[in-house]
Amino acid sequence: MLSKNHLAQAVDELFKENVEGMTETDYAEHPNAWLRYGFDEGPVFVADASRYKTVTLSKYADQDDTDAVAEASFNIDWERLLTLWRWLSAGEIDRIRAAFPRCGW
Repeated sequence: MLSKNHLAQAVDELFKENVEGMTETDYAEHPNAWLRYGFDEGPVFVADASRYKTVTLSKYADQDDTDAVAEASFNIDWERLLTLWRWLSAGEIDRIRAAFPRCGW
């Protein structure tokens, strides 16, 4: 599991856009960050967050798939994204499913 501090730093860099040396062009070219959790022969869950404060939750049948079997997008704030990424890094799929029932996980 990733530490809360590492995840919080990633959310800060995504939402606050204050990384030294980054320009608006850099942010436009790299507008998102994601976290994956999955298994070799099983489902893979992805939370892909955008600098525009949206997140797309996707589920793939396995790590080789390119098309999601379930996908939904949500508006999200800093604290909610941090919580979501913490749950995902810990494999707490049931908590995510309960908090985001439209995700289809």
